[in-house]
Amino acid sequence: MRYLVLAWFGGLWAVGCPAAAVYLERFENGVAGWQSVPEGGDLTVQREVAKEGSALQYSYQLAGEPPIVVGPVSSPPLNARSLRLQLRTSARAALAVALNEQDGSSWVSIVQSRANVWQALDIGLDRLQLSKDSRDENGKLDIAQVAHLVVIDATGLVGLLGDQTADAVRTRSLWLDDVSLETAESPTQYSATGKLPFLLDNFETDLLSWFALNGEVEPDPAKGRLLWTYTGGKPKPGQITAILGTVGPLPATGATHLVLTLQSERAMKLIVVLQEQARDGRDESRYLMLVDVPFQRTAQSLALDLTEFKLETDNGGKDENGKLDLDQIETLILADLEALAGQEPGLNSVSIEELEVIGVQ
Repeated sequence: MRYLVLAWFGGLWAVGCPAAAVYLERFENGVAGWQSVPEGGDLTVQREVAKEGSALQYSYQLAGEPPIVVGPVSSPPLNARSLRLQLRTSARAALAVALNEQDGSSWVSIVQSRANVWQALDIGLDRLQLSKDSRDENGKLDIAQVAHLVVIDATGLVGLLGDQTADAVRTRSLWLDDVSLETAESPTQYSATGKLPFLLDNFETDLLSWFALNGEVEPDPAKGRLLWTYTGGKPKPGQITAILGTVGPLPATGATHLVLTLQSERAMKLIVVLQEQARDGRDESRYLMLVDVPFQRTAQSLALDLTEFKLETDNGGKDENGKLDLDQIETLILADLEALAGQEPGLNSVSIEELEVIGVQ
């Protein structure tokens, strides 16, 4: 089975930018202080597409180095809980949204943007993961040290959009508006207290951190669910019938179960994969569990004992300490075993309503 690594270009995020206030940026006075990397992209204020008033527009080519737009952050609120922004792209995209500290450490969330739709993103700051190639002196996001907001179109780097990556639209535009760091509790925070349980997703907002490696994922915030639909036919070479979600820092201790609430249109054998981040000499270890999901007309909750996940040892898989470290997890993968094995089980639609990490005494 082929897996993906999501920390691709941490070094590119350490870019300089003039200082200016941005913790609330509506671009009504232009784009002063913002810049694009590499040079050559067209950075302007645009009013025709803007949801209200003005918006930053970044037009670029998806080729070579990943296109980046970066803006300065000055005097952020020290008790900020979320990053909020209005986001739109002219084509479907995999985007890295990051806050950079003054020392260059990058705290990132990977999100999916749909084509020509304004999305109101509210990203709980506890969802931000330290990028693989980044270092931080205390291993946590320090709001007082945040210097830049960075948005990167990563669509051309890895196959997070399945077949669409190879045929991706090369001439693109990205729009940003109403960028702010907020002190109010965020609906996408893992935990308001920093303690278990951690609600990884309930799909009730525009934030989409899931990607279909085969098939389609469609968010349905009104009903609080994510729909994964796929043909269940034989995958193309190099393709796996799975969806992948990016995960922020999870607790090192106390967690006992991963709870999935979902409904499948047919019985399926679901592989659940927890993948650790390879950094600082650690292995990119993967821990698997096979779950029988029966057909039911309503969603069911499956509590998966974290101690029952097994290290994948195929293809030289290993772990430097021989155990699952939840605080090192960066991706969660859900796959159809029968489709992976080439058995062609047929069309299926899986409705996922909630993912949660809990601790049972």
